[in-house]
Amino acid sequence: MKTFQIKKILQEEITEAQFKQVCDVENATGSGYSEDVMRELWLNGKLNDNFVCLSNDRIVAHITFNPKSKRRNGSIYMTNL
Repeated sequence: MKTFQIKKILQEEITEAQFKQVCDVENATGSGYSEDVMRELWLNGKLNDNFVCLSNDRIVAHITFNPKSKRRNGSIYMTNL
């Protein structure tokens, strides 16, 4: 049985290897964002809270939450949940 852990990941904590895992998850559906956009969302931008779902210390899904989005008074973006 697989176990999963969901945790908030701060921009200053994420490693390059973890960022690559996020990009892999993002593009698993074939219609993800470019690495440049993902870098802005996950590493440079200040508006989002990012969460990851881990299985055996590997990122298998992610959630990006932007409470300041003008879209519907905030937005949540989930991938592979």
